[in-house]
Amino acid sequence: MIWRRFVDGRGAPALTFAWAAGEATVWWVPADYLLAALVLGHRRRWPSLLGACVGGMAAGGLVSLTAARARPDAALAVVRGVPGVTPARLDRVRSLLGRHGTAALLLQPVSGIPFKAWAAVLGPTDVPLVVSAPALLSARAARMAGTALLAQLVARSAQRAVERWQAR
Repeated sequence: MIWRRFVDGRGAPALTFAWAAGEATVWWVPADYLLAALVLGHRRRWPSLLGACVGGMAAGGLVSLTAARARPDAALAVVRGVPGVTPARLDRVRSLLGRHGTAALLLQPVSGIPFKAWAAVLGPTDVPLVVSAPALLSARAARMAGTALLAQLVARSAQRAVERWQAR
């Protein structure tokens, strides 16, 4: 009941927004994990939780992309200290961009390489922010929507199973 009260209140969207903004900058735990846990806690609230998650990701993502553009060396130095960002992963982003051009940006959510690494690699390139931001952010938003929908479906199925068990 405590979890449900938290999810029903203002704290859950605020935490989701902050977590997603942090993940796009320096936090290493994906916001999708929190989003899924919150949606499982209250499946009818998934649209507002998804909105907070996408909004936080967009805010943090724009900060990362803008900072990497303004100070590429500093951005790379910061992300190298983040768990999950390795020289090999940074090289993989460069390779994907070299091979697929800006279309590679759509691969970020399924690449296993954190957004902040992509932003740092994009900093010194000639890929304009008006191209990189919409591509990266829309692809990530689609992944987050998939996470929220999957969690909502799991919660619905679990509720039905509990109701069937109680009806026995």
